[in-house]
Amino acid sequence: MQAVARFDGHKGAVRGLSFSENGYYLATAADDGVKVWDLRKLKNFKTLEAPAGTAAGAPLAVGFDFSGQNLAIGGSDARVVGVKQDWAALFSLSAALGNKVRCAAAFLCTALSSGMETSMLKAIPSTRMWRLLESV
Repeated sequence: MQAVARFDGHKGAVRGLSFSENGYYLATAADDGVKVWDLRKLKNFKTLEAPAGTAAGAPLAVGFDFSGQNLAIGGSDARVVGVKQDWAALFSLSAALGNKVRCAAAFLCTALSSGMETSMLKAIPSTRMWRLLESV
């Protein structure tokens, strides 16, 4: 099998990735933050930095919603950024007690889900869903 493209730019291992619904974008999560790639040009055009400090706040997962309008980012917090809002943060939820959000998905920007948290030195399988918009 032969590689058709290579995406260099992260300083560490990629922990999560997601393709937009139209196939134009690829989002990748690593210790240094989230990078969004234009698959038509095979170039990184947006970098969302990890929180300052250490890799403890590094993104662990990314997920585009079904509309391709929003990108959920899971790490030391859970965020949703808007594609058409120049990747600005639309919502942010802090994970309690230093837990990390292991997976993230934005569903039409109405809910954000997470699973597998770590707390007090052990993994706790869990799923949480937050309602982000009251009008839906």
